[in-house]
Amino acid sequence: MTPSRDAINRFLAEQFPAASGIECLEVGERHAVARWAYDPSNLRPGGLISGPTQFALCRTQCLGCHRDLRPLRQMT
Repeated sequence: MTPSRDAINRFLAEQFPAASGIECLEVGERHAVARWAYDPSNLRPGGLISGPTQFALCRTQCLGCHRDLRPLRQMT
């Protein structure tokens, strides 16, 4: 079963507080749509959002497509 948008947003807020501003807008069986409310400190020269910043959004939202939203454990 696909987790709800609200469940994903709660999970992100609890498990990834550093990723504030990332919001799941829509989630389906095989897709997820997210938005990151950036601030100007995220911009590179020329007004571009860096590749690593874009990847962080994509990678974080991939968690939303995951079926099992269990709390993360620290890796040693």
